[in-house]
Amino acid sequence: MNSVYPCVVWANFYQFTGGERVDVPRLESRMLLWCRRGTGGVTIDGTTLSLPPGAFALLPWGVRIRYAAARHKPFELGGAHLVPCYASAWAGTWRPGAAHGPTDPLAGSRSRANSPGLPAELICGDWSHHPALLHLAEYLAASWTTAVPNHATARGHGDLLMSEFTALAHHPQRHALPVELQRMLAAIQAHPSRTWMLADLAGVADCSSAWLTRLSMLHLRRSPCRHVTVVRLERGCSLLRQQTQTIAAIGVAIGISDASRFAKIFRSYYGISPLVYRQRQRHL
Repeated sequence: MNSVYPCVVWANFYQFTGGERVDVPRLESRMLLWCRRGTGGVTIDGTTLSLPPGAFALLPWGVRIRYAAARHKPFELGGAHLVPCYASAWAGTWRPGAAHGPTDPLAGSRSRANSPGLPAELICGDWSHHPALLHLAEYLAASWTTAVPNHATARGHGDLLMSEFTALAHHPQRHALPVELQRMLAAIQAHPSRTWMLADLAGVADCSSAWLTRLSMLHLRRSPCRHVTVVRLERGCSLLRQQTQTIAAIGVAIGISDASRFAKIFRSYYGISPLVYRQRQRHL
């Protein structure tokens, strides 16, 4: 029996070096591409996108891509590849990855196809209107960077991402996060190494601790203090990928000055050590 379902086939972050260029002749996936920081240009089928930090794009199937990082402050991008129609009867052995050109072994696979249920055109947006999609995208890229999941997990990821893509197509401008959360997130992003207590976060958000916790659990699915840890570790991951600082120095930079404690927290969240994470750097 031929079962067809959405499946995430790859997800990761990539920190470009200054002036780096990467060409993709033909991408066979619906890729969610977003800029985490830095600058550069992304050209899709001859059209150059403005993709500043906080912006994202859902790419059509079969596009040609050119990445051109700025020489100073090159961008760090995230990418999540969805195959909307993954046919198990043709798939055979689970093979993660998306075809990036006509000579790719996965190119033209009968087990992979686009879905007529998703719009064919390019969709662009910013994370302020799509917080749920942002956190799903960041989760997928972080988890796939640590270890490639099995087929069942990749299928579960596909269901989640397909649901968000469908909602994005029908509601391209969702409501932004509550202003209290926006204040809290801006403060944490600006000063991730600060020793944040719940009362401090409530103070910058201009609301009570109980109300801030309620908003955080509702929209971010985590407590305010847990979000501080997540932001620190995400910043740590970015610094690890840049390959310019020692692991101990990175711990200090994100507010975890004890190297062993940094390694312990990092391993508890990602399942691997900071050193192993640094070694797993792949292209989009």
